Amino acid sequence: MFNLIMRWLEWNGARGTLPLDRVCEFTEQPIADQFRESGQPVFDRLIRLPGLLMSEGTGAEVCHVGWVTRARIVNREVVFEYALGPDVPPLQNNLIYENRLALDMPRGFEF
Repeated sequence: MFNLIMRWLEWNGARGTLPLDRVCEFTEQPIADQFRESGQPVFDRLIRLPGLLMSEGTGAEVCHVGWVTRARIVNREVVFEYALGPDVPPLQNNLIYENRLALDMPRGFEF
């Protein structure tokens, strides 16, 4: 299991934001339920998982393996801090897209 954070910005900082309603947006309900309490994300559970930190697209866009190190809700957005995996070289989205079924990412429009 892993987090997938897709956004249109580059991953060149250590902090990001995303709308709260995007958390578990395309995640199957039984899995999403493991990471929610009273309808709110439980970030302590989510940040234990590694993540794919991706820019939108299906081509040569850069994808990183990394971790969310801290997350909190501020005004209906999730403000999060992240670290890129130093031992994993950047990947390209086309590799992830070609292998999306093996990664349980069946919807191409998510990219």
